[in-house]
Amino acid sequence: MANICLTSICNRKCSYCFAPDTSDSPDFMTIDDFKRSLAFLSRSKIDQVRILGGEPTLHPDFKEIMTLAENTGRKILLFTNGLFSDKVLEYLMNISPETLRVMINVTPLDSMKEKDTARQHRVIQKLGPRSALSFNIYKPDVSFDILIELIESSEAQKMIRLGLALPCLNGNNESLHPRQYPYIGSRIISFATQADSRNIVVSFDCGFVPCMFGEEGLKALKASKADVGWRCNPILDINTAGQVLHCFPLSSMYSEPLTNELEAGVLRTKFMEQTFPFRQAGIYRDCSFCDLKKSEICPGGCLAATIRRFQ
Repeated sequence: MANICLTSICNRKCSYCFAPDTSDSPDFMTIDDFKRSLAFLSRSKIDQVRILGGEPTLHPDFKEIMTLAENTGRKILLFTNGLFSDKVLEYLMNISPETLRVMINVTPLDSMKEKDTARQHRVIQKLGPRSALSFNIYKPDVSFDILIELIESSEAQKMIRLGLALPCLNGNNESLHPRQYPYIGSRIISFATQADSRNIVVSFDCGFVPCMFGEEGLKALKASKADVGWRCNPILDINTAGQVLHCFPLSSMYSEPLTNELEAGVLRTKFMEQTFPFRQAGIYRDCSFCDLKKSEICPGGCLAATIRRFQ
């Protein structure tokens, strides 16, 4: 996979990297760079266009960009906070659910204005089967309560993507510390069990580690049919400056210009070789002695968190 970042601007701090709002000096991907990004996907035989930001719907040429993506015949995955205008909502509703999935990052009720919460919920209901829910865990005691209710009150897909707020190497974003993971893990186990009872699948993004759940917790996750994954690999994020990044947390160390010859497989291999020394460790000191780490079942958690541990 590869993600295309359309804009740095967001009408609240970014839902995914929890970086400070850059709306005073926004960056937008040019149409030419977006076309180069689509060509990169084609060369790399990547069959999905993944569009994110900041908030991608704030791009001044958003509709043109979406049309270009549609014309490739690929499926489109749009990551958004769902607070876009009625015009954008109407436009998205006219795209076939077979082509478009809108991943809406749900913000906890205690950190969003009431009118924004109502807006987000209305968008989810309007998009129906085109929508799926995403939830970034940015503090240990965050509440999952609203997620199941939102799915059951709409026709949204019966799945929830969980992500961890991961650290950027430059240290300018809000993130979780690995020492908080076990407490978060216990809350996820309870939530996944509850979701399974309502036929909703919980899916993990990158950065999770088995030891945050414990042996019994892992059994409970398996019983709940959660889509569990222990991943930290070069996802390849294309930023607004036309650079291909290992991922946003590692953007200050590992990137390459998006040229007309670049191909994802070659670049992933290069990034894996560059990060190899750090990958021998993990987010905890004990990772170096862990059997799951030695057997490569677990990569050791987020590489940015590992590097920051050594720093």
